[in-house]
Formats: sequence, structure tokens, C-alpha cells
Amino acid sequence: MRVKFSILFTLLFLIKGYGLYKNPVTLPKFHCAKELDSLTNRWVYTTADTAPKNIGGPEAFAKLLRNMAAETDSADLHITSVEIAFIVDTAGNIYGGRIVDDKTKNQKTSLALLKAMSLIKWQPAICNGKKVAMLHRKKIRIEIEEF
Repeated sequence: MRVKFSILFTLLFLIKGYGLYKNPVTLPKFHCAKELDSLTNRWVYTTADTAPKNIGGPEAFAKLLRNMAAETDSADLHITSVEIAFIVDTAGNIYGGRIVDDKTKNQKTSLALLKAMSLIKWQPAICNGKKVAMLHRKKIRIEIEEF
């Protein structure tokens, strides 16, 4: 009887929020997950406190897409979406590019997007105040209107 009461009291104590997990020193504010990348065979983060960002922001990325659209056969594009992934290392370099999902008629557009990502300068991901290599996914929806 005393053992059951002790276990029940301990469970209630933890559930109510009086346990160690309530202490902010015990657990970090954010959880950064890491896994072995099957393509590059390197350990990379899949989540971080701050995701990688392209330097120049959305404007630089939009400009790159406009330039790419001008050089690509528009019959390929119209309305499509592409999801690509790549690793941004601690220095902001890109490697390990891959096509995750491709709704285009061929992979030319996706491969061009992967190549274009390496032309942009990147800020690395941050985890617990340190720069880390992170697998970054980017879903891009492309709509081309012909005039």
C-alpha cells in the first residue's frame, strides 16, 4: 500500500510541474536534432535554434529566381513546385544538394535551382549559440505568366 501511494504521489508530483523538467537550467530552451545524412555520410542538424538564411533576404532569392526563369524554357515551368534540400555548413557553404519533390516535366528546373542555391551566400544555422551544419529544405512554387 505504501509503495503504491509513493509511486502515485511521485507521478502526480511530476505531472503537476514540480519535477526537474520545470527548472530552466536542466533543459535547453530549444532542442537541436542531429542525424547522419545518408547522401554525404556526415552528421548534420535537422533542427536548430536559428535556421540557415540567405544573405540578402527574400529580395536576393527572388532576383535569382527571376534570372533563372529568364534562362529556362518557360514551357517547363508555368505553375509548378519543387522541393530541394542541401546542407549549409558552418562557413555558409552549400553541399549535398538533392531533389526531394519535383512537379516539373523534367528535372532541368530542379537541378538549376540546386545550382542557383550555391550562388547565394548563406548564414549558417545556430544551435545553442554555435554555428552548425544543417540540412535545409526549401519548397519553391513557381508561377510564370506569359504576356
